[in-house]
Amino acid sequence: MASIKALAAIALTLMIAAPIGFGYMFATENTTVTSWESEDRVNLSDTILNSEHPIYGEYKGTSNNTLLETGVMVYNTISSTDSAYPVATPTTTSTTFTGGVWFDLSAYAYWKIIDPNVNGMYYLNNDSSHGYSFSTTYGGLKVAGNEGSIMFASTATLPLTTYTYSGDYADINGGWMLPASGNHQWINGFSNSSVTILVDVPVNSATYIGGLQLFRSNSTSPLTAWIYGVGTAQQLGQYQYVKVTYGMDTIQVAGITSWPAMGTSPLTFNTLTFDNPSPGAFTELRLSGSAATFRIDGASVNSGTFPDTKDYTLNMDNLFPGKSYSLKLNSIGIYGDSLTIAGETFTVTNGRISVDGSNVSLKGATISSKLNGSEYDVYVNAIKVGSSEDPASIAFDGEWSLTLTADILKTVENTNTQWAPGEFAFDKTDFAACGLLVAGALLVGLGMYGQRSGIKFGVLLLICGGAALAYLSFV
Repeated sequence: MASIKALAAIALTLMIAAPIGFGYMFATENTTVTSWESEDRVNLSDTILNSEHPIYGEYKGTSNNTLLETGVMVYNTISSTDSAYPVATPTTTSTTFTGGVWFDLSAYAYWKIIDPNVNGMYYLNNDSSHGYSFSTTYGGLKVAGNEGSIMFASTATLPLTTYTYSGDYADINGGWMLPASGNHQWINGFSNSSVTILVDVPVNSATYIGGLQLFRSNSTSPLTAWIYGVGTAQQLGQYQYVKVTYGMDTIQVAGITSWPAMGTSPLTFNTLTFDNPSPGAFTELRLSGSAATFRIDGASVNSGTFPDTKDYTLNMDNLFPGKSYSLKLNSIGIYGDSLTIAGETFTVTNGRISVDGSNVSLKGATISSKLNGSEYDVYVNAIKVGSSEDPASIAFDGEWSLTLTADILKTVENTNTQWAPGEFAFDKTDFAACGLLVAGALLVGLGMYGQRSGIKFGVLLLICGGAALAYLSFV
């Protein structure tokens, strides 16, 4: 327990220090703070749409194993047993098509008109609002269809090949062969992103699928595969049967040990992968090899499109002249190649960009352009990346699918009260009042501390009372 002398020392120290400390502690000042607030929020997701992205889905329909542009598939197993693959026989006749008159082809399962020496305009399926120039993929006219009708802009006499059913049916499990030597064009009536093909590769005969060549010299030699005219042949192994996955970017050749039934996914062994020399979606595929057996087990076909953004520059100054903004990348389904912000290009890698040494995820990132005097400071998240004379434009390089929300910003000034270090809050009157309160508090508080005695209270009264008189003299 503190002695009377100790209590007197404490009281005297606090009587002097406390009013001074409170004076510095309660010193405040008002400051004006400028901040950015949103005055409008707009969804720019539709604004940046300028392209379409194809949607591909699995297709295992009959047209995968029905159509050749240059002839009829020769099915390996044919009978009178009803199946989904009726055998059609072709008939070619020289037919005059009167210009401006629809020619009915609904009676035919399949038809084609091929003439490399003719050029012009035609319309399909009673739709005269959409005309088509003659295909020049191989020169001249090349058009085919299932049933429907055709009309030519000008009268023309052309070879019309029509297919009618013979009454026999094919067992598609056994696959099919090409009708003759030379090149044939497989089609299924769709735009394809990939096709899965089973091939029974004959000995001592080259088989071509698009740009891919397959070859084996005898039954004990390894099968080789290569892209015709590119690179060198690679050995797959001693396989008679292969599974070829022909895609937009790559071509894969995998060995299988037996020919499976349709709908059965074969067990694959060694696989070779090649770059497709003609990348992109395809509507037809060259096949060659009169002794080979083929079967299309599936395709990924275009089933529609959805809108997206491709090589688009979002010019915010055109939309909101002279306005500061903050743009948020809410969700991203397809990442493009790069972003160019205020003239600086940031390459996209795995959904991220490198900004001033920081790896920034684009999903949820903000891009802002804020007026600072006579120019606009540009930020990615909170990292400054440059400045521009006008609100910064943003270029989406490559193909993107994303949603954007923009906050149009304005400056707001707010007055804040904060502690003012080094300043003193009290004038003479305030200082005296604080001192009197401290004196009273110490007299009561220290007087109640410990054992009560008249001597202790007298000493405290002398010290606290003297201090109070001193403070009163300031008033």
